[in-house]
Amino acid sequence: MNTDDALALASPAAWTSLQVQRLMLAMDERLRNHLGIVPERYSTARVLMGAQEERAFLPCEPHSGWPPRFGVELVSPPVQERVAQPGAILLNRDEVEALDVRRSIELAMVLIHSIAPRIHATVAALVRSIHPLSCPCPEVDVSYSLPELPHSVFVAVPCEGPKVPRHHVIARLAEGLIHESVHLQLSGIEHFFPLTRRGAQEEYAYSPWRREHRPITGVIHGLFVFNCLWVFWRYIADQPAHQVADFAAVRIGEIGRDFEQVEFIATDSLSAFGVQVLERNLGIWH
Repeated sequence: MNTDDALALASPAAWTSLQVQRLMLAMDERLRNHLGIVPERYSTARVLMGAQEERAFLPCEPHSGWPPRFGVELVSPPVQERVAQPGAILLNRDEVEALDVRRSIELAMVLIHSIAPRIHATVAALVRSIHPLSCPCPEVDVSYSLPELPHSVFVAVPCEGPKVPRHHVIARLAEGLIHESVHLQLSGIEHFFPLTRRGAQEEYAYSPWRREHRPITGVIHGLFVFNCLWVFWRYIADQPAHQVADFAAVRIGEIGRDFEQVEFIATDSLSAFGVQVLERNLGIWH
């Protein structure tokens, strides 16, 4: 993976599937060298707890470009303690089965592939373990990823109901998968092309998504993630007959209003690569 690949992969949905594959191979080599884990043996449990911790894995049905070990990982209580985040509750096996989570993931992946093959390439190549979360309330989705887990995502699975039709469940799950996958992508790039200069004092900037000031690298992550989501929803909104076109229009408006709150960002601590990434992710809004 060279600088041109890295810049494309850090620009809003501007990459190719081949560039994603190069990043995946570089990340796999790093995982093998640092932790001794080969790609087919990756799991959240193994990264955090070592070889003695085996995972319970519920595979999803194969789909275009999916790794053979793509699916839902269920973890033991000690691992749950390591990955716990405020307001996030991992679903257990019975809940995963009752909510038919794997089928929802499969349908979300079909939606992503049909709309944005480039983004689908990222999800398919970089995600190995999905940890489903319960929704704290019908209209709020929680998702996160952790820097030490390069191929794991934690995403809420909305519950279908009178106010949440099935196609909105799939759309929201698709957004969660995209959101965390592109975080993984940018984090993976940072191992090889840092956003900040070595030893530099990192500035803080206002994050409209967190409603607080955050380190500049976190703000760049937010810009990149929500640019990618805006592109994805824009593709759908341009098809008025699409089943989730109304949902897409709402998300486009919400994301656009957040971008209006982005303030001037000082760049003294950024590397030359970081400055280019920032400029590319601000460019479509200025």
